[in-house]
Amino acid sequence: VVMYASLVTAGMPFILLVGAAPNAIAYDSKQFSSGEFLMYGIPASLILMVVVGLAAAVIWPLLGMPVTIPKPM
Repeated sequence: VVMYASLVTAGMPFILLVGAAPNAIAYDSKQFSSGEFLMYGIPASLILMVVVGLAAAVIWPLLGMPVTIPKPM
């Protein structure tokens, strides 16, 4: 679950200009400033963290996969 959540969030480069090639291309077009990437990227990243957290806590167990390691008896 931790690896899944880490990989999902690492694949969403909202804040950094060099996070992905489309970000660099959009910035190079001079239609966006670096401040705009931060202004819209921070809320998008926070929303993504909440969605991934809910998915890991709710959907993952519904699929039959444990989220926590069971304690030995």
